[in-house]
Amino acid sequence: MTGGSDDRSAGGSAADADPGRRVPERTVRDETVPDETVPADVVPDDAGQLLLPLARRAIAEHLRLEAGTTAGVEAESPVPGGQRGDVGVPRAQVLDEHPGWLAAPGASFVTLRIGADLRGCIGTLEAFRPLAEDVRRNAVNAAFRDPRFAPLTAQEFDRIRIEVSVLSAPEPLDDVRSVAEAVARLRPGVDGVILRSGGHRATFLPQVWEQLPSPYDFLARLRRKAGLRPGWDGHTRISRYTVRAWEEE
Repeated sequence: MTGGSDDRSAGGSAADADPGRRVPERTVRDETVPDETVPADVVPDDAGQLLLPLARRAIAEHLRLEAGTTAGVEAESPVPGGQRGDVGVPRAQVLDEHPGWLAAPGASFVTLRIGADLRGCIGTLEAFRPLAEDVRRNAVNAAFRDPRFAPLTAQEFDRIRIEVSVLSAPEPLDDVRSVAEAVARLRPGVDGVILRSGGHRATFLPQVWEQLPSPYDFLARLRRKAGLRPGWDGHTRISRYTVRAWEEE
């Protein structure tokens, strides 16, 4: 894991399962999660109506900052609807109208796709800032700072499809001492997984199970992504988490 980003972000997309595409992990904050952190299961079922336009607007604002004017990006858009091309309502208005779960610290990942192809994926593993701000920061990072891709262009803006995932607090599996024990504790299709060893860390979101349904393959690819040798050792630590996810239509 390499340092240098104050956004404490990491990549965890399905495309990261490609063993030939190791992604440098940016520094992720390792602190006690605040007591007021919003649990993922408290986030309402229709949260995507706010989170998706919030992410899209953050990308649109960044494009305007970078380019001055942006083709296809309107300054004022309708209220959130979760549709591609809809920039959404301003951040301050969203927080004023939904101060509870959006204002509480939360951890999120933002994934961008064009068609079936990944276009960026960046997120946070530990909650340390308001969920609304975390989604905005991760949207900008996914669009412009994912080291696997060139920065998103204005011409691509209306083509991207955004997915926002809100993470539960990581649950350490402290009694795991082998790959077999790890496999026995994981729930394929449900758990996101974090592996740590020494200065290395990597994560796969639960969505990666769609590409790697075998728990053994899942863990092997995740170790490789983290820059770790196959197998298990006494320094390896594993945690799991769940997500609530919403994707644009």
